[in-house]
Amino acid sequence: MEEAVLRTIPILRAANRGERERRPIPEASRSRTIRVGSAARAGGGRGAALLLALALPLGALVTGSPAQGEEAKKEDSDRPLQTVAADALPTVQIDGVVWDQEVVGTTVYAVGQFTSARPAGAAPGESETPRTNALAYDITTGEMLDWSPQVDAQILEVEASPDGSTIYLAGEFTQVGGEATARVGAVDASSGERKELGLGANSVVEAMDVSPDGSTLYLGGAFTELNGKDRARAAAVDLASGSVTDFAPKIADFSVRSIAVAPDNSAVTLGGSFTSVDGQATPGLALMGVDGTLRELGLADVVSSGGQFSGAMNLSGDDRGFYAVFYSGEGNFEGMLRADWQGGQIDLMADCHGDSYDVQPAGDIVYVASHAHDCSMIGGFPETNEPRQHWHAPAFSATARGTVQPSPEPHYASHTGQPAASVQQFFPEFAPGTHTGMTQATWTVEASRDYLVYGGEFTSVNGKPQQGLVRFARRHVAPNQEGPTDPGEPGIKASVTDSGEVELRIPYRRDRDDATLTYALYRDDTEGKTLEDYQAKTAVWNSKQRRAYWETGEVVARDTVEPGSTHTYVVVVWDQWGAWTRSETITLTAGEAPEDDDADQQDDDAEDDAGKGAGAARGADGAQPPEGAPEGQQPAVDPQGDAPEGAQRQPAEAQR
Repeated sequence: MEEAVLRTIPILRAANRGERERRPIPEASRSRTIRVGSAARAGGGRGAALLLALALPLGALVTGSPAQGEEAKKEDSDRPLQTVAADALPTVQIDGVVWDQEVVGTTVYAVGQFTSARPAGAAPGESETPRTNALAYDITTGEMLDWSPQVDAQILEVEASPDGSTIYLAGEFTQVGGEATARVGAVDASSGERKELGLGANSVVEAMDVSPDGSTLYLGGAFTELNGKDRARAAAVDLASGSVTDFAPKIADFSVRSIAVAPDNSAVTLGGSFTSVDGQATPGLALMGVDGTLRELGLADVVSSGGQFSGAMNLSGDDRGFYAVFYSGEGNFEGMLRADWQGGQIDLMADCHGDSYDVQPAGDIVYVASHAHDCSMIGGFPETNEPRQHWHAPAFSATARGTVQPSPEPHYASHTGQPAASVQQFFPEFAPGTHTGMTQATWTVEASRDYLVYGGEFTSVNGKPQQGLVRFARRHVAPNQEGPTDPGEPGIKASVTDSGEVELRIPYRRDRDDATLTYALYRDDTEGKTLEDYQAKTAVWNSKQRRAYWETGEVVARDTVEPGSTHTYVVVVWDQWGAWTRSETITLTAGEAPEDDDADQQDDDAEDDAGKGAGAARGADGAQPPEGAPEGQQPAVDPQGDAPEGAQRQPAEAQR
């Protein structure tokens, strides 16, 4: 297991010891010339793949036994949900790390440890504007706003008042706007000017939340005093009077890293690395009333993640319950879970290996900031090595779609039978940064109605420079240009027999945000500059294929042509939003069919063909987008060796 990732800079520990950097996806495979003779020469794939079951269409009539009905229900539950698009939208950049963000209307407040900001597309050192650990930007444009409070040290948490007029800050700072402000303060949401809050803590404040009615500010951290009153790592303040309330749970050790208040103000959840509250063992999580009275936590029998190197890193909440994400060096859980506000019983779990740092529910999707590397326990991406692949922005269903399976790694705890979320098709790729020395990428995730925003220390997204902040959008807002990409070598394998049977084995195309892709094979009429050009043509074969992003394998396309004829082929692949790619042209010549009454000549021809590879083929296995293809599109990937469902084949004669 990874060692703990502790957010406060002075006590950061390495989380990825021994882990290697991710290998980039290969560029498009090179063009190759193929000559195929009288013997069929099928190119091999790169191994079998995991298959996702095709979803039962909604409203379809189900007949048969109850068991068959249950199976159909299960297949429908596997249907992919609609995430935001994976297009990384231009966003202001920073030169350090973003620890937290808060969305108020169309404004995003970002805090962390940084000294300057620069526009999207600008390289480090270019067009920089001073920003001391806090900035704001427009969520619809990504452009930085004038808001610029002066804070003398890193800010770990930001929260807004319910009316959006005040921004609360917590962290390690001792000054805001040049005035003494001991680790918790407030500024105006419009001007950034300091507001008098009258609070001071004797050590770092890492966690905050505001009650739904805006009357109470809850605080957590490593402090033992707030405004001179004894408060063991958790406290609350009456914002009307400025007085410290009687909310005073006794947190025995380490720190409180996150706080979430129930939307109906009925409960408060604390998360962190502590091991006990009020003398009761509560490693990493505690559920209590708003008066601080500890409640029974049902999930305590399943998850234990407190101590020096483990804990609940962040919390969020909605009407369905509270969400928690964990890091673990000595605990037993590193993923995401949701539990009810009343008794803390788990009703959703994303059991993934790899520390998790923040969580954001957004309708029927839950987004996480993490470095997950194995979600196979819930039917998601498996562990890969040489190098290990980390996913820094996994997305999960907000409802259970199965049960958690045992861990394939014996040194990880198993949570078999828990209600499992499913991994959704959202796979933007982040390059880890170096600011914290942790080799991490994302640390925080927030959302508005139409946008999703990640912050952290990453240096690029989807292969393009973008440091520290990035936006994604729902489909009706996004450009939807992240489409199928090419797997590279070995590329498309082609074979043809003497009788004119053509077979193309096409490696799966990968799409960061669409599991279902349409594959089409065009013969002879292969020129086109747009997807519409190709869709107006008649394909000799086409098939819709649903494949998870991490799957490898092949799609098999077949055609029949006259013996001795020469033909050109092109493979075009697209998603439902019109993002597409095409292969380069492949030219194949079928060998002449032997005469039935000339067995000797037939044998001679077979020997010749075996020796020199008869038949001619010119073209490419790779895939490069044609001129006029949407910007940023690269040819595609996805593999599996079986012939695709719904494959259609048309003989050459039908096309003449």
